[in-house]
Amino acid sequence: MLDLLQLSRQQRNSLQEAAEAYNQQITSRVASYLTARGLDQAAADGFLLGAVCEPAPGHERFRGMLSIPYRSNAGVLGFKFRCPEDHDCKAEHGPKYDSPAGQRARLFNVNALLDRGDTVALVEGEMAAIIFQTHTGIPTVGTPGTQWVKEHPHWARCFADFERVLVVADHDLDENGRTDQGKGVGHAKRVVNSLPGAELILPPPGLDPDEWILSDGADVVRRAMFG
Repeated sequence: MLDLLQLSRQQRNSLQEAAEAYNQQITSRVASYLTARGLDQAAADGFLLGAVCEPAPGHERFRGMLSIPYRSNAGVLGFKFRCPEDHDCKAEHGPKYDSPAGQRARLFNVNALLDRGDTVALVEGEMAAIIFQTHTGIPTVGTPGTQWVKEHPHWARCFADFERVLVVADHDLDENGRTDQGKGVGHAKRVVNSLPGAELILPPPGLDPDEWILSDGADVVRRAMFG
């Protein structure tokens, strides 16, 4: 919650107003993207997801993108934006994910840490966290990409009160079809090693946590984690 020291009340109010406005501007493109990932209007409202149709000051270059606010119990602290189209070509379509310049890295969905249960899941990425929590019901936190151990070792303290921390990896494969220890799995293992008692959960080869949910269903995923 140290992030609150970096933003004034006026700044937080402005970010909150922008998030609420974007939530009311969801376009058909963004709605189709969310629907394809099993997210309905209730899920969009729960995470205050939206679309940038009328950009707030400083958000002009994110026009048309899905808005993903970073929220705490004090309100909105920042944004990540995602192109609502699936693509790999940055030159043609622009970046898949983007954020305002100078915005500090934060854990996503920190409100999940306020849950009174004994289990929390940890995945890579904002949308993966939203999909995983929505479908499994397990409070889920997302890391911003593979940033964690070297850049933000203090994040580990946020998970100290949980009996079980389930680190669900992106099960990336290398060009030979073998588990790529340098990408998602390697990141997940570094996170597990930094959290006493954390458990590594490995989806089927080639699947990320959200892809696993959408491919096999929440019941299969929950059984894999809880037996």
